[in-house]
Amino acid sequence: MINSEKTILYMTEWVTNYLKHKDVLDKNIISIDKTSNGLCAKFKRYEQFYLILPTITDISELIQKIKEKQSLTLVVLNSRDNFQLMLDNWKRFIDYEQFAMIFINPFSELDKKWIICPYIHNRICDADALVNGLKSIYSTVEPITEDQLQRLISST
Repeated sequence: MINSEKTILYMTEWVTNYLKHKDVLDKNIISIDKTSNGLCAKFKRYEQFYLILPTITDISELIQKIKEKQSLTLVVLNSRDNFQLMLDNWKRFIDYEQFAMIFINPFSELDKKWIICPYIHNRICDADALVNGLKSIYSTVEPITEDQLQRLISST
């Protein structure tokens, strides 16, 4: 059985460290607070919510959360299932200007994450090249499942 709580805690710590590292020079972060399902990062000029889900299971619930928040970033594992769900629901995501997705694999030998803002990407990308372009970005980080991450966490 997968210990999702441990996985989410690990991913939350990873995102917190990523945000702090990204802000080392700018010093725009005022605070990063844990929420019931992720993080709320307060910057000097805005607030960003990070919903942390190792695996997306309910797209309707996710869309509702996107609608509720002004700025929401979904953090998921870079799994084939999460990637396919994004592709399958692309048209539902492109309506939300302040929505982004971060696909992560903290143990990848390649890059550790890739980020997509469907609203912006949809405006600049040729529709015929969309799937191949997204597959290319996806391949920059090794895929990982929740079960694989749990095993790697337990072995470190």
